[in-house]
Amino acid sequence: MATPIPTIDATPTPVPGGNVTVSATLNNKNQTGLIISLVIGFAVLGLSLVLFDLLRRVLPAVYYWRNVYTGYTEVARDDDGRPLPSEPVPPGWPLSPIWKAMRMSSSDIQEKYGLDAVMHLRFLRNRCRIFGILFFFTSIVLFPIYSQGPNRNLDPEDPKHVVGILVVSMSNLADDDFRLWFTLVADMIILGVLLVFMYRDMSTFVAKRRMYLASCMPANYTLLVRDMPVEMCASPTAVRAYWERFFPDTVAAVIIVRDDALYTLYKRRYLQAVTQREVAEWRWVHKNGRAAEARPQFKYAGTVAQRVDAIAYWRAESARLAALIVELQGSVGDELAPCTRAAFVIFHERRSAALAAQAFLSHVASEHVVSHAPEPAAVNWPKLAKVAWRSPVRKIITLVFVSVLCAFWAVIVTGIRALSDLQALAEQLGEYAAFGWLKDLVDADETLTSLLQGTLPPLLLFIVLKLIPVFIRLFVAQERIHGKHLVEAKIQNLYTIFLIVASFFTVVISGSIVAQLPEFIENPNNILTLLAKTVPQQGVFLSNYVLVNAFLGFSILLWNPARLFVRGWLKMFAKTPRQHRNANAIFGWYPYFKLYPISSIIALVAIVYSTLLPLISLFAVIFFVIAYTVAQTTIVYQFHPLFESGGHTYRGAWIALLYAIFLKQFVMTGVFSLFKAQTQAIIEGCSILLTMYFTFWCLKRFRGVAKHGSLAETLATTRPTSAYASTTLSVAATPSASPDSSYLSRPVLRARVGPPPPPIIYPSISLSPPPEPELVPSGDVLPRHFIGLYVPPGFRPLEPLTNLSGVEVSPQDDPGDAGTAKAVAEAVALSAAKDTKALAKRGYAYVWRPHGEADFEDELADASVGATPGYFAKDEAHQGVQSSSSEEPDVGDDRRGGTEAL
Repeated sequence: MATPIPTIDATPTPVPGGNVTVSATLNNKNQTGLIISLVIGFAVLGLSLVLFDLLRRVLPAVYYWRNVYTGYTEVARDDDGRPLPSEPVPPGWPLSPIWKAMRMSSSDIQEKYGLDAVMHLRFLRNRCRIFGILFFFTSIVLFPIYSQGPNRNLDPEDPKHVVGILVVSMSNLADDDFRLWFTLVADMIILGVLLVFMYRDMSTFVAKRRMYLASCMPANYTLLVRDMPVEMCASPTAVRAYWERFFPDTVAAVIIVRDDALYTLYKRRYLQAVTQREVAEWRWVHKNGRAAEARPQFKYAGTVAQRVDAIAYWRAESARLAALIVELQGSVGDELAPCTRAAFVIFHERRSAALAAQAFLSHVASEHVVSHAPEPAAVNWPKLAKVAWRSPVRKIITLVFVSVLCAFWAVIVTGIRALSDLQALAEQLGEYAAFGWLKDLVDADETLTSLLQGTLPPLLLFIVLKLIPVFIRLFVAQERIHGKHLVEAKIQNLYTIFLIVASFFTVVISGSIVAQLPEFIENPNNILTLLAKTVPQQGVFLSNYVLVNAFLGFSILLWNPARLFVRGWLKMFAKTPRQHRNANAIFGWYPYFKLYPISSIIALVAIVYSTLLPLISLFAVIFFVIAYTVAQTTIVYQFHPLFESGGHTYRGAWIALLYAIFLKQFVMTGVFSLFKAQTQAIIEGCSILLTMYFTFWCLKRFRGVAKHGSLAETLATTRPTSAYASTTLSVAATPSASPDSSYLSRPVLRARVGPPPPPIIYPSISLSPPPEPELVPSGDVLPRHFIGLYVPPGFRPLEPLTNLSGVEVSPQDDPGDAGTAKAVAEAVALSAAKDTKALAKRGYAYVWRPHGEADFEDELADASVGATPGYFAKDEAHQGVQSSSSEEPDVGDDRRGGTEAL
């Protein structure tokens, strides 16, 4: 005999417009949970402010990390070698960083922190304004209208009775109520407000983007060409000749991208050897008091000894690796570094690069794929070596993974969402002995039940959704994406879509199913109707979710406990200043790819429910005020940029707002239909056409300019006046005065160290002479050192590393006995033998020859610095020799000769 299906024995509360019942007690306790969330949230906010103000005084390396990082002059430099700009440390009075940061203007933010920062802050600031306007408007229009609805006066036993904040929601209106016309008018006004803000935001973004693309920066002189024909990709001369056919005398250099995986591996090993030497020196000085008999030992498997002096060994090993890197860089070939089908084409002038970026050069769509080059620090070098035909396969794998993740996570979110209907589940499952404890828990304490139903589920949802970007990155990172900023943008877009599915659709649908389980079982044919009618009732849970993200998301980001924990863990094992610096740098960049989607989903929820449950706009205001304040404070003081995308990630946030508008219109069309207000439903549906036209018009008006910039504005740039321009003067310009010393260039870190690089030794560069000086001075001439920024990092010469052991230990302090010298030589020889075997597989014969430290330093200096590059020589004959020798030299010639460029 089948077990009878139990039913919920609770007083029902309906969604207006049909015979749908929900537990009134459930709604009351969820609203009580909302109040508890507000109380707990403001307490957490106050605690976060107190902790931030206390911790910033004792941990400046965390809370003023940008200022500390700026002091690392060997890495904190822009493309012209100038220090990364930062604000002075604020005074010691309470919360002074917040007050100081909030007083900075948008122009100051743009000048010092870049376009990414200013557009992100504008996004948050304008959401504050939007929801402030919506709350003010709905509070004076919809609150009085909804509060006079008939359902609030019904008998408490009536299924249509509403209480609490549902009195000022659409749940208080009857079917075909004349008040629904006010809701429709409010919807149209809200739509107008949103479209006006979207247009203003996009106009501002495109204007700033035009400035960015017209400025003097390496990416604006450079194009990235992928999928070149195989017969062309090995010869930079052929590539330059190909481009000169279309743009005569405009190409300054062509850099064929070679796979530098082997070279970056050895550079990484070299840095590890230096770090190990520094650690050994630190241990000897600080733990052993420089005692000669207590020097740190390195264990190895050899014939002479099993242990060797660690300081001497790592000094010798780092010297060997440095010499090997110099040797390999002088022998670049197809075996060690195969050519990819990608190249950077660098032009003498920005205007030429802007024109070439919009040209279609080949009749085959899959060849000569041209795009604007990323900034040097944003180039995703390993992915340029990926095979083209695998790109669609990797994209499909990523989409399949995200789809499966959405389905899997929907189950988890449904379980979490069911907790908010704990009483309904208890009464539904209470007849089973296995779930008797659930009913006892619900009946035990009303406050505890309110907390479990109202606050705990949004908190759990907030926590589990934090893990999603990590999983998405695992797959997106495998795709053939040439720019790191494009990787971040794709993660952001996929995360936004995931949140829409997991935080909106799954929450609304699963919440409706659990709350109306008996009705779904009895009337399975009415599932869609029942789901649509319960949409307004989910606003209480989503309001809780907004508050949890405000108080446990952005407010905690102010003092950043996750970074404190990981940094503290790393600092426990850090010994040298280099290790302490690396520990301080952990999570030291602003996560735009995570915070844009979270802010977008909050905006989506608040927009969709702005007329269903108008009070949610107030909670959205709380979220965005906290988010804007915390974001500006942390961007100014706590984070440094890894690279600049020119506001590229802002596009995804703007499109997410379009998703919110479309979703609101579809939802409201369905809700009006369920309220039997067919005229209002038709009008609401027609407004979708207006939004579609607005979308098409914006894409047509702004898309091309945002991607390529304005050629007229590029031509009008005669001197570096914009916030993104370089202060490098044109060779043709004759300025009347030197540049302003207070001028700060783009706050973007490059992918190199130190001042403008020394001559680059790289055989896959084809150079052309600089153009003749113009009669009319122009600021549109390529600064010469920009060329070296697009050489793959593995082929750039080793730059001297600052000794960051924190102690002074010279080679003269090493043991001078023959046994130690022999053991060190044997240990290094064993390591060299492994490299010899590995390089032999690539057809390269590597033989390690030990030599003195002084000899090595002289050799390294000669190899890395080189002679004065002929690229700057004024003698035309010398330039001709330089250009011809930079192609494919003879096998017997020095492969390093004649290819250097700044």
